[in-house]
Amino acid sequence: MRETAEQLQAANADLRVQAEELEVAGEELSSQNDQLRAAQLRLEAERWRYQELFDFAPGGYLVTDNNGTIREANRAAAQMLNVHADKLTGKPLTVFAVESEHRALYSQLDGCYRRKEPLNGRCICSRVRARPSRS
Repeated sequence: MRETAEQLQAANADLRVQAEELEVAGEELSSQNDQLRAAQLRLEAERWRYQELFDFAPGGYLVTDNNGTIREANRAAAQMLNVHADKLTGKPLTVFAVESEHRALYSQLDGCYRRKEPLNGRCICSRVRARPSRS
């Protein structure tokens, strides 16, 4: 009986230690969660800031995939092409290039993607067709 009481006391002491360790671990997780939330808010603010810089840049910018499909367009590009920016997304870049320029345009895009090297502000030169203004 005495051994059982001692075993119960030892088990109880172990449970208290484990409970304290769990409490500390919970506090650490809560602190890390708060830090992650704060970091996420900072990242979202930065993303918003860069999106605004992209959207309102004075030059026309298009982001394409490796097939030349437009994924993003800023307002200046949309204005230059006389199309709303939302209507550019998902369209092939060649829709806006003069047909005789398609091969050169794809060649330049393909070279960038094959080298896995973005243009980083370098221009791809191609003659462009824009719709007449409706105003």
